[in-house]
Formats: sequence, structure tokens, C-alpha cells
Amino acid sequence: MILRIQIKESEEKLKELMKYESDASRKDKLNSLYLIKTNKVLEIKDLVSLLNRHRNTISSWLEMYRKKGLDGLLKEKAKVTGRPSLIKGKVLESLIEKLSNPDGFKSYLEIQSWLKNEHNLEIKYYTVHHTVRYKLKSKLKVVRPSNIKKDLNKEVAFKKTL
Repeated sequence: MILRIQIKESEEKLKELMKYESDASRKDKLNSLYLIKTNKVLEIKDLVSLLNRHRNTISSWLEMYRKKGLDGLLKEKAKVTGRPSLIKGKVLESLIEKLSNPDGFKSYLEIQSWLKNEHNLEIKYYTVHHTVRYKLKSKLKVVRPSNIKKDLNKEVAFKKTL
């Protein structure tokens, strides 16, 4: 796809801005404008191979430049996209409350079945694990099994002498 865009800034200005730019993403944006301005690239696929960015990313940069100019291109942060979380609102609050309880959950499967029974949510194991472990930064505490031959009196005596 041949590029049809007019770059208003001069080559020198773009080069100067690139020289002092510390953010890699903004530097790539300026570099793409510079390459177009100097006629070193004629198509988006050339920019894709030079900048190692997806064609949709470069297209969105150029569209942003057309709409808002250089300032808008360099100021705008990309909108975070992705699927919204399945565990949110009151369900999330009740999950956090239940996790903070010492008698909470013993496994992620238990959390998964609790979500199904209490809140009618069928959520994959991976999603439950990722949400609890990484988003909520919670670890499931499971008591380690104790030896059946252990003498409790000796344990208490040992703790007193320690």
C-alpha cells in the first residue's frame, strides 16, 4: 500500500527531535515520519520491515498524525485493549474477602467451583489462577502434612527450650 501522507515538518526538525528523544516508541514514530519525508520508504511494508512494528501499529500512527499532527502523535498513548475481566465488582470484592480469611480456599479448583456455585460464573482454571495469583497477588496457603509419628509433647518442649 503506497503511502499518501504529507509530512509538514522539515527533515532537519525531525532529525533533531529524534536525536533528543529518549522514549523508544516516540523515537520510532519520529523515525517513520523522517523515513517518509526523505522518500526512503514508499510503502507501509517497508516501514514494517525497517521498524519491526506491525502494519496496524504504523497505520494507526499515521492516522493519528493526519488527525492531530506531530504533537498529537507524540502525546497520545495507545489505548489499552483486551478482553474485560470476568471477575469484577462485587464478585471480586467477595473473592478478596474470602481469600483474606485464613479458612479461605485450599486450591484454585475450589475457587473455580465457588465462583460457579455462589456467583454462577463459569471461568477457566487459567483465568482463576491468573487473577488470584498475579492480579490480586494472593497465594493459597496450604498446611503441609505432618508426620503421624510426631510426638506433640516433645514438640512443645522443644519450642520452650528454643
